[in-house]
Amino acid sequence: TSQQEGGMIMAAETYAKSFVHPDDIVVVGEEIKKILNREYSKSPAQIEHRIMRRNGEVRHVVVRFTVVNDEFGNPLKAIGVNQDITDRKDAEEKIRYLATHDALTGLPSSRLARDRITQAGLLA
Repeated sequence: TSQQEGGMIMAAETYAKSFVHPDDIVVVGEEIKKILNREYSKSPAQIEHRIMRRNGEVRHVVVRFTVVNDEFGNPLKAIGVNQDITDRKDAEEKIRYLATHDALTGLPSSRLARDRITQAGLLA
């Protein structure tokens, strides 16, 4: 929740420096530039990236936001919400793993393959 993460109103730059995973800073920075340059024609918009929680845990989020402009069309602020999509990203990775297995062996994923994935900790 926002309370658990110290929810607050903050500048996009502060959000990026405080929470965005170092490997995703460039992607998020490019999106912030688009907002500032009035390149967002659709609203709401969204960005997927990783965050670093205060306890060091890496999570995947989708940020859905709307840009609020003044009467001249200049961006005043973005209002948004983060949704944790880590479980979805993990499931997508499992599907890619199974698809790779199928492609390499030419066989559909077997019970044995699924057991190996489970043993590797990729399936719950």
